Amino acid sequence: MATKQEVMQFIQTELSLKQIEDGTTMGQVRGWDSLKHVDLILSFSDKYKVQIPPSRIGELISVSALTEYLREENILED
Repeated sequence: MATKQEVMQFIQTELSLKQIEDGTTMGQVRGWDSLKHVDLILSFSDKYKVQIPPSRIGELISVSALTEYLREENILED
């Protein structure tokens, strides 16, 4: 199980950002473009041992969407 703080730290590190919030979204911050998004999703899948269906990748474009996905998969602690 992972905590929300751990997940947010992972995302922040992967995107090389100084700060993120729940509302941080792809396209809102420098460097989180479509190519980096695919890289983030692959790293996210490896780190948390989840298989993200291709149909969901386009939906997971915010920090809150990524953490909610882990919650749905019973990986994120409440």
